Amino acid sequence: MEDWLSELEKLAKLKEDGILSEAEFNAAKEIIFEKRNQAAENHKQSPSVDQLTPTPASDTVSTSDYPLLTPLKELDTERTTTTLNSNQAVPGQGLAIIAHVLALLSLGFLPILFGPVGVLLGSLSWREGNRYGMYATISAIVCSYLGMIFGVLVWSAV
Repeated sequence: MEDWLSELEKLAKLKEDGILSEAEFNAAKEIIFEKRNQAAENHKQSPSVDQLTPTPASDTVSTSDYPLLTPLKELDTERTTTTLNSNQAVPGQGLAIIAHVLALLSLGFLPILFGPVGVLLGSLSWREGNRYGMYATISAIVCSYLGMIFGVLVWSAV
């Protein structure tokens, strides 16, 4: 019983260290639970001393300990989308909203200040994985240039 707990602890440490992604961690966790359930069923049928004695846990974990993790490394290259409930926080959403507001402000007031700050906040939101961060970055760039053009037109007419 302690064997599968130590394996889960090793997996959690790998996930914390950034070696495993969330998808890899969940897949490996499912494998451990399946092995535990199979061992429990085997134990009910015919208990043996080998099944009852836990193996000692080591401090180092390699993918050879978990052979099914090797193909899971390919999941890092694929982008997986997760659906969020309406009450869950979306990463970078606040930054994207502020970037949009700054983009609109740059149309009429201080486009040299509000535009780049909007671009910065939009790109930070985009980096956190929020697709609206990309839209905020683009709108901040466009609105900043338009604000400068409007400013030149207004001041040249005066």
